[in-house]
Amino acid sequence: MTPTPTLEFCDHCGLPVGAGGRRREVDGEPRAFCCLGCAIAWSLAGQGGREGGSQAAAYLVRLGLGVVLSMIVMLIQWVRYVDPSAAADPSYEAFAPWAQLVAATPVVVVLGLPYLFSAVRFLGAGRIGTDLLVGLGILAAYGASLATMLRGEADPLYFDTAAGLATLVTLGRWLEATAKEQATEGLRSFLTGSRRPARRLVEGGEEEDVAASDLAPGDRVRVRPGERIPADGRVVEGRALVDEAALTGEPLPRAVGPGDLVRAPTVPTDGALVVAVEAANEDSLLAQVGRVLARARTERAPAERLADRISAVFVPAVLGVCGLVLALDLSGGSPVGDAVLHALSVLVVACPCALGIATPLAVTAAVGRLAERGVLVRSGAVLADLPRLGLVAFDKTGTLTEGRPDVAAVHPGPGFDEDALLVLAASVEHGSEHPWGRAIVAEVERRGLERRPCPEPRVHPGRGIEGVVEGVGAGGRVRVGSPAWLGVEAASSHVAVEVDGRFAGTIHMADRLRPSARPAVEGLLELGLEVRILSGDDSRAVEAVAREGLGLSARDAVGGLLPDEKVARVAALRREARRPVAFVGDGLNDAPALAAADLGIAVHSGTDLARETAAVSLLGDDLGRIPALVQAAARTRRTVVWNLLWAFGYNAVAVTWAAVFGLPPVLAALAMVASSLFVILSSARLRAVLGEDLAEAAAPASRA
Repeated sequence: MTPTPTLEFCDHCGLPVGAGGRRREVDGEPRAFCCLGCAIAWSLAGQGGREGGSQAAAYLVRLGLGVVLSMIVMLIQWVRYVDPSAAADPSYEAFAPWAQLVAATPVVVVLGLPYLFSAVRFLGAGRIGTDLLVGLGILAAYGASLATMLRGEADPLYFDTAAGLATLVTLGRWLEATAKEQATEGLRSFLTGSRRPARRLVEGGEEEDVAASDLAPGDRVRVRPGERIPADGRVVEGRALVDEAALTGEPLPRAVGPGDLVRAPTVPTDGALVVAVEAANEDSLLAQVGRVLARARTERAPAERLADRISAVFVPAVLGVCGLVLALDLSGGSPVGDAVLHALSVLVVACPCALGIATPLAVTAAVGRLAERGVLVRSGAVLADLPRLGLVAFDKTGTLTEGRPDVAAVHPGPGFDEDALLVLAASVEHGSEHPWGRAIVAEVERRGLERRPCPEPRVHPGRGIEGVVEGVGAGGRVRVGSPAWLGVEAASSHVAVEVDGRFAGTIHMADRLRPSARPAVEGLLELGLEVRILSGDDSRAVEAVAREGLGLSARDAVGGLLPDEKVARVAALRREARRPVAFVGDGLNDAPALAAADLGIAVHSGTDLARETAAVSLLGDDLGRIPALVQAAARTRRTVVWNLLWAFGYNAVAVTWAAVFGLPPVLAALAMVASSLFVILSSARLRAVLGEDLAEAAAPASRA
């Protein structure tokens, strides 16, 4: 048995592609066009290409065709109203119907039939789409006119209605597509960076110009001030301040030097860099951000699914009302033409286009604006859940704190002062890989002190380090390590120092609190949320951070938790809380807790995006974006609710008015476009307001 061939549809207009269609490869992808005109229109619009083509541009090409031909149809038809005597002329009566047919047919075929084919595909998938109302309205007006001509009659003709409906609906779709693209316009400039030029270094230090997409791990590239870094990598030469606002939303540039990680598409502002590429193309953070945003724009929010369910009931109901209106008019003695126009007006004005875009436009605007500020929200459903949060739990190390120790206080023993104690410890710790040792050495350098020679320090794993420091005491043997090793009563966050068996003092080590941590906690508390700290660090250190650094009580902080214990605590909080619980972690060792919470928020988790354990990822270190995110989500929800109320209200009033009082189909289409325009403007306002709110949230961090 010969298999049934798969039906292809034109990539431009949506019509079936027959044997005479055109097929070509665009950017390595097969494309099909029903005719040469659609292939040309596709090329003009740039639809689907890598050169910045867009759906809005494709609609604009169709709209241009529709406007020109629809005006011709309407001018011919309006002669009847403007100059009845001319319309009575036999030559006009013979010419006008055929001229309208010739002008209206391309509009109906190119602009109108794609809606009907789209509706058929939806029906084939078991869904009823809003395109069904549009397609039926256009087809009914055109079909009634064609039937009139085939009967040899000159009236009534509705070619102007068919062409006008198709053009106005396409105008609405163009406005919708333009609004969606503008919602993420700020992201496009750096998400489409694969064709940006790069200067790859070859043998002899020479440079060759290549596309960023041609780079591979191991390549070295030179980046001059003001140029975008083409791929993720580490600096091997040069120092500069790097503007990372395009990627992380951080308002202040970051100083980088040899060994520091830099990412595309950030920009060095005051110095040239040589960067060794570590991740390029699909492996880069930029590509991961693009995939997250693409998924966020395609996954449907709960409000969208609600709108779909309502449309599934609403569309058949409207079709029933249209049939009832037609039957009542005919039974009441109305002319067939008037009855058809009455039913068409109901059909067109009821098209719930505003309902279909009420949620996705607002969600797209919010997701795009948040991404511009370095906040990646993985789906509209996540955005919908954020305003319901009741409690936010934070990890401490690497989240509330910077994840690296500093010297918090120096407590010298008898016969020593602070500087002398630090010099002794740094002399032994010089060259040590222990974080505390490096912090002590950094503190000595910060104070401008000089270390003493210590030729051969000896490391005692898990306990400390010792060595002979020149010019110290009789023997000069200095030991630096845990208080327990040296027999000193002190907290585990202290480093004890001993010289020739004599106690020299302790150095208190602490993890520095992020400048944005306290404003973030205060912002969440002001929003009515509870805040907790769940950490694997020492309980006393965690409680001290809660009380002294964040203004929380000791009971709000729990330390000494292993990863599985942290997960258990999150689960307990979920059971106790009446609203959803969020957990904020650094995205590395906190992955289980991020997954266990109702909402996981990963901080500075660029390399961890692929794990997908967090619903929200902050690409920067500014925790102040968390309360701003909750506020943005609440504002987005209000906009969605308002859009849906408007859409429901409009359809209820419009259908009732058209059914009871009647409405010309072209005016019904204009009303439908006006309704969609209201929703578009509402979502555009949301985008503008969110930009202001998030900029205000970033201001305190930049001042800090």
